[in-house]
Amino acid sequence: MAQNNKNSNKAITFYYKPEQDVKTVCLSGDFNEWDPNGIRMVRRNGLFCRRLSLPQGDHQYKFIVDGHWQADPEAPKQVPNELGSMNSVITTL
Repeated sequence: MAQNNKNSNKAITFYYKPEQDVKTVCLSGDFNEWDPNGIRMVRRNGLFCRRLSLPQGDHQYKFIVDGHWQADPEAPKQVPNELGSMNSVITTL
């Protein structure tokens, strides 16, 4: 799940909590042109996290978990994409 941190003006921290043993989690979305290599997330206390600065507006994203794309199960909003699956959405204010 992503959280908007008001103290860091548009800084967003994305979190992924694995339900099983996971080696790598990356983040990809409209903010990095859906790069299939993604932005590597860091493991801390059982969670994977990554902080990004994003411009105002809606941003679609997905996690890449051990090479498999998946929507954020904790995201408050999901939208369908042209591939027939769902993208997660975070809004920065």
